[in-house]
Amino acid sequence: FEIELLEAGTGDPLDEAELLYFEASLLRGKRNLNGALRKVRRSARLYRELGDEHLEGRCLVNESSILHLAGRTEESIRRGREALAKVDRTRDCHLELAARHNLVWGLVEAGEVDQALRALAEFRTSYEELGDHASLLRLQWLEAHICQQLGRIAESEDRFRATIDGFAAAELPYEVAKCSLDLALLEVAA
Repeated sequence: FEIELLEAGTGDPLDEAELLYFEASLLRGKRNLNGALRKVRRSARLYRELGDEHLEGRCLVNESSILHLAGRTEESIRRGREALAKVDRTRDCHLELAARHNLVWGLVEAGEVDQALRALAEFRTSYEELGDHASLLRLQWLEAHICQQLGRIAESEDRFRATIDGFAAAELPYEVAKCSLDLALLEVAA
């Protein structure tokens, strides 16, 4: 069905690349990770062929997230680094922040906390510069994970709780649930 619609459309490869990108995002949300990877890789290839490095980088950010969800942390980190080399901050500063944030998150999960802290120090001010409350909450959530990895359990707990409260106040239920799960896992392990 999608092919018929695409063929009936403009025939522009940019339209196809966009459709594939958004389908990949949808499949990622549905946790169809293999399907999402296929779509996002095709989208990235089309953007590369079209010469749009920034949009190729956007695909790599998405691919990094998909790999992260699949538990393929090292691959996720590699894709995240590739994405940062292509994403143009002047075109989308939120995307660049998301790419950096995801990379640091992956480094923390891989046990590379020192490297994660160095990387975070390079762009920490970007969270405040954007003035985006949800991004600041994601920073706090990331810091909770870092504290956990460093063995600062009480501080990690406090940060998780504050982040959950912030997400609840911002009416972000998915984030509340995910962060609550992180807190529960921390408490079970303690």
